[in-house]
Amino acid sequence: MQTINLPRSITLKLDQLCRRFIWSGSAEHHKMSLLNWNMVCTPKSKGGLGFKKLEIMNQALIMKDNWSLITEPNKLSNQVLATKYGVQLDEVPTHLPTRYGSPLWKAMGNIWQKTCESIRWSIGNGETARFWEDCCVTSQKPLADLVIQPLLFELQNKRTVDFLDGTGN
Repeated sequence: MQTINLPRSITLKLDQLCRRFIWSGSAEHHKMSLLNWNMVCTPKSKGGLGFKKLEIMNQALIMKDNWSLITEPNKLSNQVLATKYGVQLDEVPTHLPTRYGSPLWKAMGNIWQKTCESIRWSIGNGETARFWEDCCVTSQKPLADLVIQPLLFELQNKRTVDFLDGTGN
């Protein structure tokens, strides 16, 4: 589940088998459900039973692989993936090319945008944050997508630190 994006039909079928087992004690027999499946999958802290929906769990595990690619660029498995598919890990890629690749790489690429939308930035010293391309100011779109005029070439690759004075302002 962590290395491939399971088709929706499979996750729905597995969820169905789980539901049948919970309510009847067997995957073959079907009994009436005592609770809505959404309630069963609600966290215990909110009154549910804490079960996981497999489709959401599958996406979360693949996003974990994506997060590892971003935060641990020196990890051997991440270096192998980056070298094999030509991705630079010195900054967060805007997308992962998925036309060719292993099932793991395609799954990571298909979820990549969702991973990037979930990232919250801690700019730190501003050395690695791309001012115009990273979503460190707005969470939805990079600043480059919001400007009306085209960016000057010398401004396009600026880092956040380039716009700060010596005091951090």
